[in-house]
Amino acid sequence: MLLQSCDIFDSNNGSSNHNGDYTEEILFIRYHDGVSELCVMGIDSSNLRILLSVESGYSRDTMYDAAWSSDKSLIALNGGPNQSQEYPPIWLLNSEGQYLSILAELADQGFWKDDHIVCYHHPYGGYHCVDVNTLEDEPVFVNDLTDSISYILYDFYEADTWLATATRMYTTPSGGWEFGNNDIVLLDILTEDRTYLTDTYDLNESCPKLSPDKSKVLFRAPSNGVGYPINIYITEIAGLNPQQATFFTEVNQYQTFPVRWGPYSDAVAFTNPDPMVNYPPDPGPFLDIFAVDLNTGIIDTLSNWSGENISSYIADWK
Repeated sequence: MLLQSCDIFDSNNGSSNHNGDYTEEILFIRYHDGVSELCVMGIDSSNLRILLSVESGYSRDTMYDAAWSSDKSLIALNGGPNQSQEYPPIWLLNSEGQYLSILAELADQGFWKDDHIVCYHHPYGGYHCVDVNTLEDEPVFVNDLTDSISYILYDFYEADTWLATATRMYTTPSGGWEFGNNDIVLLDILTEDRTYLTDTYDLNESCPKLSPDKSKVLFRAPSNGVGYPINIYITEIAGLNPQQATFFTEVNQYQTFPVRWGPYSDAVAFTNPDPMVNYPPDPGPFLDIFAVDLNTGIIDTLSNWSGENISSYIADWK
């Protein structure tokens, strides 16, 4: 794993200089000492701000994921207070981390469709979209498995077309289900017509996200189709030609969920153990946030607290 010291994010060269005075920041969640924190900082690790801090531990207040609206004025937070036994809620926060309203009481993932619509998976009712202004909630897709394919929606593309994973399901002799490998598809949620962006059979793709310019899709997959290490791949929206973006070879250099695009579609942030830290076997590796420049392949460290028994997870980058 190649680590450099902020070369790709130098203020005079690279991703941070695309748009004049615009300040790039990452939104992330970190865990330590029984506390989960929602944080923001510059991509050069400057100006760290803790927006929200909750005692988590084994309680039901843990934060799991978050996403900014396009102008960073609102945050959709998966987790926090009022969690059920099995699933967290989605909260709407302002840019300072103050609770505004609860968008969904039961949700295991969430993402913005546009500036006022947040989409999420309801564990007992398919996929829903909620308007953050009116709190009007509308179901949009239920996976009925009529064609023996299981779908997970990850992002919105256009009109009725969404970015998803498609997993072929097979019946077993005992009448149960057996799952095949995942592929990345553009899915028409009205007709279930699919355009395959990957069709590799040897990988098991997951967690796709559209680039901000909607020209590319990232996803993660085990290099050998199963287990670890997991690497990041990029494919054009035309699909079927995935390119590997990270090249981890050691099991302890696995790339973990989540993975997020940089704002200019030329870099990707991810969460990973720091290979420079010698972790004890118990409690095992803590995690930091890294970014890979897709033009150069250089990987840079964005957070640097794993040596202090703190794990950080990327949530958004704008």
